[in-house]
Amino acid sequence: MISLQSRAGRDPPLHIHIFMQKQIQWVDLIAWDPVQKKGTMCARVLFRDEKIQFQGELALVSELKDGLTTYPDAQLVYPEDGMKFLEAVAASFRSPSLLATDIQSADEPSPFGDRAMTFKQE
Repeated sequence: MISLQSRAGRDPPLHIHIFMQKQIQWVDLIAWDPVQKKGTMCARVLFRDEKIQFQGELALVSELKDGLTTYPDAQLVYPEDGMKFLEAVAASFRSPSLLATDIQSADEPSPFGDRAMTFKQE
């Protein structure tokens, strides 16, 4: 809260409440289909209000809820670990068949869905 008072000091202070909205951070997981040569978003891991949330394919989400091993220190992290878990998701999935995006941040994430994504094959 910020209090402002008139220069003369005769008026009562004016109180202004400023609420800062925390940005939401997330990682999208994209499955690559070599036959169709496109990627499809299959899951999203969000860090919102100091908690991890999941969207997407139930089998993948279920596996993520069991935790991940970080590299190179081989430490097991769980969704309850918050941001540390989100960082582990972003670092763990770097294979051609399942790719994690870098951590993204915004006031609201883009809508989640089965958006097809095309990638340039090198």
